[in-house]
Amino acid sequence: MILRWCVGKFVYVRGSDRPLHFMELKRFIIDDAVDYSHLFYLRGLRARRADSGYLDDALRKWMEGTAVRPFAEAAVHVLGRAREGLRIGEFFPGVGLTFEYMKLLLESEAGQRARPLTQATVSFEGYGPLAGRNQFVVLHQNTGYRIDYKDPAAVLRAGSDLSGHVLLLNQNQSVRMDDDPGPALEEFLSLRSRAKVIAMRVTTGASDEELMTVKGRPIRLMSMSQLSGALRGTRQTWYCRHIPDFDAGFFLPGAGGPTGLAIAYSAADAVGFDKFQAL
Repeated sequence: MILRWCVGKFVYVRGSDRPLHFMELKRFIIDDAVDYSHLFYLRGLRARRADSGYLDDALRKWMEGTAVRPFAEAAVHVLGRAREGLRIGEFFPGVGLTFEYMKLLLESEAGQRARPLTQATVSFEGYGPLAGRNQFVVLHQNTGYRIDYKDPAAVLRAGSDLSGHVLLLNQNQSVRMDDDPGPALEEFLSLRSRAKVIAMRVTTGASDEELMTVKGRPIRLMSMSQLSGALRGTRQTWYCRHIPDFDAGFFLPGAGGPTGLAIAYSAADAVGFDKFQAL
């Protein structure tokens, strides 16, 4: 038996209960629909200065797989007290959901202090597949922030010194969108930066496992214990939050052990917050 993931609609002859035709929706339409809906919802919250914690239950069901809220909150947390000359770079930004949520959090804070953010204070750089450059630039170029989008391989070839950046590795986004999984975690951890934040799908087993996504894509996930060991190996203090069974339905059952999501961050002056604990 072949199990094939597919989303679309059936066409019926009026009055009949037997399907006449099935029209499949292309994968990019489904994936983009979730990300665009989430992006413009966040943009609406920004425009209304609404509570960033509010999310309609129906939207939450569709958007929970993006993990943008805890990821962006961790990214803003590692900024510390600095609010000038912020340079934020994200590997696999997709349509820029993390950036959008960070803007919501930063603008809300700036509004409370009556000190607006400007292009001079914050810049965002996305490092992802070149096929996604145009949509990223179009969606963010007129939002009042300096933005750029680069090939991640070119960024890595140019050297490992990004000491002025807060670097984000959104491996969860690359898994969702079937992007190339690079850079490897080890390569990302070797980059010199002001702070780092990662969001990774993990397994709860003792070693990595190969699983099948609902899209039919085989993917190898690192175990939570291996991830913790790799972070400790940097000899830096890392704070981590493990979310068991996160969006578990994204992987086919019976193809491996339980999965989850790990969000971790490290910075020179970082401290724990919310549900994050030191490794």
